[in-house]
Amino acid sequence: QLTFVDVGANEPRHLSITAALHDMGWRGLLIEADPELAEQLRIHRPGDTVVQMAAAAGPGTLTFFRVPGTGLGTLDADEAEVARSRGFEVDEVSVPTDSVDAIMGEHGIDTVHFMSVDVEGAESIVLQGLSLESVRPWVLCVEAVLPGTTTPSHSEWEERITGRGYRFAAFDGVNRWYVADEHADLVEVFKSARRLELWRGRKLLAAYLVALGFAPTGHKEREGDGRTPEGEPEIH
Repeated sequence: QLTFVDVGANEPRHLSITAALHDMGWRGLLIEADPELAEQLRIHRPGDTVVQMAAAAGPGTLTFFRVPGTGLGTLDADEAEVARSRGFEVDEVSVPTDSVDAIMGEHGIDTVHFMSVDVEGAESIVLQGLSLESVRPWVLCVEAVLPGTTTPSHSEWEERITGRGYRFAAFDGVNRWYVADEHADLVEVFKSARRLELWRGRKLLAAYLVALGFAPTGHKEREGDGRTPEGEPEIH
């Protein structure tokens, strides 16, 4: 069974990064602080486990700022104030908290293939409660811009991830994606050096000289332009 953990799960379908995985048969844990959204998740995501609380450093109670109808609910008072200044209604509710580690432990989750953290500016709070030790998601996706902007926000928390055996893999314009070293199999081709390298985590397994097309310089623009090898590559 392929398993996900969605921290800040939000809406069941429209704004959900895990809805497509659910449709493909994956099952997982949906952590959502907003009581109305949590109820919607229970209705529309059968087979998933919904936990209505905020992920934080540990057990306790925090103020959650609801921004109804927007997906901008947050634990961050500053971000809530920004939402108010933009004309959105903001409601304050008291919600229970616990660490992601504890929540996973309580629900018997010991293997996670994909984890998303999307909590509108409170990512560093969530990551305080995620040790990445006994449970190590294969792939970790974390929102990395300030809500409603393109301003990067990862500098305050990224070391918590990369310092614990994770490799940065990609930035999609909103989220930064990381892969656990033990699952970071990589095939990398260096066109100028005509070299192909096979990596597992941070270990180089093998390197090969390769032949490219008849005009390999530059990006491929169309089939048959000679800028990449033709055919279907296979790795055995």
